[in-house]
Amino acid sequence: MPQLYFAAGPRLALAALLAVGSLTAARAQTFAYPSNEAYSSVETYTDLGATGTAITTANTDDANSAAQNIGFTFNYNGTAFTQFVLNTNGYLKLGATAPVAPYFYSSPQVTTGGPLNSTTDANLILPFNTDLTAGATSPTEYRVATTGTAGSRICIIQWKNVADKASSAVATQYANFSFQVKLYEGTNEVDFSYGTATAGATSTAAPRTVAVGLKGSNPTDSQLLTVQKASNAPWSASIAQNSDYPVPTGNSAPTGHNVRATVLPEAGRTYHFTAPTCRVPTNLSVSSITTTSAIVTFTPPSNGTAYALIYGPPAFDPTKGGTVVQTTTPSYTLTGLTPGNGYDVYIVALCGTSGQSIGSNRLSFSTPCTATTVVVSTFPYTENFDALQDGTVPCSFQTLDANQDNYTWGALVGYGKSAPTALAYTYNEDDATVGANDWAFTPGLALKAGYSYQLQFSYAEAIDGYTESMEVKYGTAATVAGQTTQLFSSKAITSTTYTTTTNGQVAVIRPTTDGVYYIGFHALSAPDQAGLLLDDIQVTESRVLAVRNAANSVFTAEAAPVPFGETLNLTLNTRQAGPLQLTLRDALGRLLRQTTTPATVGTSTLAVPAVGQLPAGVYFLNIEQGGQSQVLRVAHQ
Repeated sequence: MPQLYFAAGPRLALAALLAVGSLTAARAQTFAYPSNEAYSSVETYTDLGATGTAITTANTDDANSAAQNIGFTFNYNGTAFTQFVLNTNGYLKLGATAPVAPYFYSSPQVTTGGPLNSTTDANLILPFNTDLTAGATSPTEYRVATTGTAGSRICIIQWKNVADKASSAVATQYANFSFQVKLYEGTNEVDFSYGTATAGATSTAAPRTVAVGLKGSNPTDSQLLTVQKASNAPWSASIAQNSDYPVPTGNSAPTGHNVRATVLPEAGRTYHFTAPTCRVPTNLSVSSITTTSAIVTFTPPSNGTAYALIYGPPAFDPTKGGTVVQTTTPSYTLTGLTPGNGYDVYIVALCGTSGQSIGSNRLSFSTPCTATTVVVSTFPYTENFDALQDGTVPCSFQTLDANQDNYTWGALVGYGKSAPTALAYTYNEDDATVGANDWAFTPGLALKAGYSYQLQFSYAEAIDGYTESMEVKYGTAATVAGQTTQLFSSKAITSTTYTTTTNGQVAVIRPTTDGVYYIGFHALSAPDQAGLLLDDIQVTESRVLAVRNAANSVFTAEAAPVPFGETLNLTLNTRQAGPLQLTLRDALGRLLRQTTTPATVGTSTLAVPAVGQLPAGVYFLNIEQGGQSQVLRVAHQ
């Protein structure tokens, strides 16, 4: 069922894109208010005050008014109406004939009986139909006012200071409430606007079922638009459907527009129901998907003359971006697609002189990967996962479900550090005793000896209150055994705010031989956690440099690699034998390491001891031999 959106679907300027064709034959007779074009918003609720005319009723309980004038011709369900009759129980009937009982559901927590299900009454507008009576604030009043200029007038019908009537089963939930129906000239739009509600006693809060919607000729689904929500859900979560409410069975709750004292509407909450002259395309589907193409088909409106397909990466905004193509038939082949990428598609119809539709619901799909093995040899290498649909991985990636529980890594749209997508591991919801043991491997990286490689990435926990665990390794194969060197480990990932690694937090990769290497992200979370998020992977390449001292008469020395990691080697060319002293100090001059070693004439290499345990930073290595000394500036990552 379509969601009642906060704003109407995307309206795209297509006049320059689509040629205006002639109007085709009229569509078959159906109710003119489709649920997929209903939407919800919060606007200013304006009480009518003394504007317009008070509507007289015999009482505030179960009464009909006399026929009231709309003030213009309002077209509804194929009929032109100029009058309506108000019922005190939160609905009205178009025309001059009053509705007949039953005026509300047969009891407060069922969806049987009432005007929505009546086979007698037609052309009903129901903003808040339940057993209503006078509210806690006086006076209770009904009023109508027509505003605006001819051609674009609005008829506003208001119920003021009413309350749902207590019964032996359910107490009053809204002790005082006001709401309005707005009928729009020309467009035939119907709005339900709700004012501030005063809660009844919260100690007796309970679900009350209310009928909210529109009714055409009869109670069949094709002649209805209803709005439903759970009693404990906010009004913003309401859902529109072109059908009646299901009749509850067994212990299931009714699926009407349910309210309770503890959940009130925002003042100005408004439901909008449009009667478009150009219907939105429906039944979008995709077939014949290849690595670079796909066929999109859809059901057009009966008066459609041309169509625009707007497509782009997952979660893109079709009102601001995407690629637009046009067709005059309900089928189009998208070409030039990228293997392994995800796409979203929206369609807008043009209906000749009747204008254009709003954007359709989203169609999502992914193209398959090619069989070519990917090896990355150009750096920096980056991956942000934003071209992926939910559950997929980049073509160049490999995943390993090591515990074989069918829960592993996949893209998750809407959770990225760089919007919209992250790579996510999600917990095993079928077996809360199974923890994570799942790998995501990068493509093969062509790394070279004599170079260093720095990995950076961002990570987070998906839901507050859980703890995730991950280690990162690298090696010569995308297998568990092939991942031999640890780069990073965190056993307490608890924040839903992304952390981006910095130099020193992830070990530097310094391959000793040229080859293809793989980086593996290993989810290790305990059982029954939530989700681990990974985004914005980057691998940068740096040539390993050496630091050499100025020449002197006794020796020359060169330190490498710089920056150094686990080891720092000193290459010496000495001109005389004798003891050589090494002294390592930090940037503040504090003595950290000191050693004396014999030196022979010629070239030799020795390791500066115990440097891998030092924190990242700048250090100074002093070399002394034969009365000469030199200082080399080195850095540790």
